[in-house]
Amino acid sequence: MEAHRQGAAGRSWRVCHADTPPGLRRTPSELGKDDGMEVMTRQQAIEFLAAGTRTGKLATASPDGAPHVAPIWFVVDGDDLVFTTGRDTLKGRHLRANPRAALAVDLQEYPYAFVTARGPVRFEEAPDDLLAWTTRLAERYVPPGRAADYGRRNLGPAELLCRLRAERLIGQTDIAV
Repeated sequence: MEAHRQGAAGRSWRVCHADTPPGLRRTPSELGKDDGMEVMTRQQAIEFLAAGTRTGKLATASPDGAPHVAPIWFVVDGDDLVFTTGRDTLKGRHLRANPRAALAVDLQEYPYAFVTARGPVRFEEAPDDLLAWTTRLAERYVPPGRAADYGRRNLGPAELLCRLRAERLIGQTDIAV
């Protein structure tokens, strides 16, 4: 699906959705290859989210709509983006009151790329498998051999295991080409 919008100085830009059904999705050549950007498929967006040690920027909102953005560690589990947070942190309070969020992940080197995911968030307080998840999160981000220590450090009775269901994915690569 493609929508044109007017940006600064009258420039037109595209919004392309990786989760648009294949029959409706436009290929990069149909979008106009001259701008260099390529739209990710849903599978490419999931692979991008799972690659390397990129942190996510999680956006939540309070019950009255006040926004909040915070960096998080996360892992991909099927269509879910899994992360933890304290029950009484601002993220935790927002998610308990308004269980929807968006996550942005980007590649900060040329030629640049990004994926955003949006959807509902399910959470459990101190589930039985919390140590396994905190260790798995740490395995992605800390040096080899240190994940177990970080996993234990992030345990606690007030820790929430959160699953952002990626109902909506948007991704583009080669932004600066």
